[in-house]
Amino acid sequence: GKRRGPRTTIKAKQLEVLKTAFNQTPKPTRHIREQLAKETGLSMRVIQVKCESCEIMCGINLPP
Repeated sequence: GKRRGPRTTIKAKQLEVLKTAFNQTPKPTRHIREQLAKETGLSMRVIQVKCESCEIMCGINLPP
């Protein structure tokens, strides 16, 4: 397959921080994502993507 840009590798520690945050707030606001970006050193885009994949992975069924 084609390689689409550099893949962001997320360290276990960063993932822990994100997971914990998502457990507390399954739908983090922009403000919370900004805090997470600062804390983990990841970009907002990465946080956003992780956010969405976390919802899928964790099987969080959010009410519409």
